[in-house]
Amino acid sequence: MMAIMNLGIESLKVNEMKLKEGSSNLFYKMAIIFLLFLHCNNMSSQDKQLVATITTSNKNIVFTEGQRVRLKTIDGKKISGKLNIIDNESFFIKNTIIHVDEIIKIKKNPLIISVVTGGILIFTGITLFNAGLIGAVFAGDSSALLATIPGIGLIFIGLPPLIL
Repeated sequence: MMAIMNLGIESLKVNEMKLKEGSSNLFYKMAIIFLLFLHCNNMSSQDKQLVATITTSNKNIVFTEGQRVRLKTIDGKKISGKLNIIDNESFFIKNTIIHVDEIIKIKKNPLIISVVTGGILIFTGITLFNAGLIGAVFAGDSSALLATIPGIGLIFIGLPPLIL
């Protein structure tokens, strides 16, 4: 009788293990189906794009919505920021609506270049400012304070790209 009970319990444990393995397979299958659904949904969406053609070389440059650009308008205004497309004829950057006909020059403006340039200007400004202060305090030369003026200017010139 003991042997029969042991066989029954072992077979019950084997069945429980099969059920657990089957349920985990079902979980993985559902997770894969969910991820495929998200991927397919993303693939079917269309991004708005602005295509600029260079007339001399017939080369197309594609600007997607949300991309950082720098442009110059007929009025002479220089605007840089994220591109938000309204329709086929107009878009806006930094709350300024711009029509395609108003653009003279447009090019990509990656954020990393703005940040690195701003960082270099700030570093140079801080170095000049500190050199002027150190020269005035330790050397006793008040003319060294003149180095603080361009230092402050470089710091403020470098700040706007980092504040965005």
